[in-house]
Amino acid sequence: MILAAGEGRRMQPLTRTRAKPSLPVLGSPLVAHSARLLHAAGVREVAVNLFHQGGSVVEALEREQLDPRETDHLAQVRFRWSREESLLGTAGGIGRVRDWLAAGGTAIVANSDFLSDMDLNPLVEFHRRAGAAATLVVVEPFGPFPGELWTGPGGRVVAISTSPGVPAPGVPAETGGDTFPQGPLEFTGVQVLEPEMLARFPDRLSDSVRDVYVPALSEGRVFAWRHPGWWWEFGSLDRFLEGHLRLLAEGRCTERGTVEKRPSGVAWLAPGAELSPKASIRGAVALGAGARVAADSELEDCVISARAHVTPRCRLRRCIIGPDTVLTGGTLLEGVAAASSPCAPPSGLASSAETPGGRPAPPEGCRVEGDLWVRSIPC
Repeated sequence: MILAAGEGRRMQPLTRTRAKPSLPVLGSPLVAHSARLLHAAGVREVAVNLFHQGGSVVEALEREQLDPRETDHLAQVRFRWSREESLLGTAGGIGRVRDWLAAGGTAIVANSDFLSDMDLNPLVEFHRRAGAAATLVVVEPFGPFPGELWTGPGGRVVAISTSPGVPAPGVPAETGGDTFPQGPLEFTGVQVLEPEMLARFPDRLSDSVRDVYVPALSEGRVFAWRHPGWWWEFGSLDRFLEGHLRLLAEGRCTERGTVEKRPSGVAWLAPGAELSPKASIRGAVALGAGARVAADSELEDCVISARAHVTPRCRLRRCIIGPDTVLTGGTLLEGVAAASSPCAPPSGLASSAETPGGRPAPPEGCRVEGDLWVRSIPC
């Protein structure tokens, strides 16, 4: 199952007309990455929960299924859509389809806002050997991911979101000289669940950690499996930008576009993107399909979404420019996500209050600058 529902408030204005999981990262929607991980583990039936702008998730996955580059992958997957009338949270989304998941035996559930080089096959093998009711995939804490989970011997989870109790850190274990509990570790949102654990997920607004896993820890059948490789979650504007920069710096996930190296930086261009040879690039810049950057523009560490147009003399630093956004010549922006504000209220905003210019009021957390909706990207 793929957990794709969410309001996307932290990602406005990028999520004004689409769901966060449908946002492309270097040419591929985030949700498609989760689907490909499941496919590689042998999964062919996938439930996807939908809420805010859910149609954009459906369109993204169906488009990937038709992409000739994915003929041997997502074209083989059958998707089932679970539409939430009201947001059900990380546990309620699973609870809504728990019977369908349990009918297939062991189930794999994944969030839809991350990229990783994860292989789920060793995870499932570990889960079965441990006799686990639930296995949560974790990584070592780093950067903006401080960790929230502690484990005991054999990978058994002993605490989540709170400081672990007895045994205290530093107490020698009986085997191998290790000390327990170990942590904190960061939960990636990928989990393997047996039918008896699925039965604990309520079909209502609920949280998987608070309402399911923490109460189950005392039974000793919740385990953690450490992913040793790369993982990054794109669930906020700062992590969305930083994730792109890391991918380009490390040369990851660049096969869907072309990489252009310049003396002062590197640019990734999706098919149809145009970067003027007279534009200045510093750091790393990603251009979505059909995006254009004109001569005499200066860009440093930016993401320019599909069909956006950066006109001459624009100066952008650490910015995300939304799809179909046109920046007028001479625009100066730093540390923001920006998108064109609609001339008429789009679906879902028709009842919104209007600004003096006759345009709808910006989404929560955004401000108006000219004909743009702008939101600061946290440092």
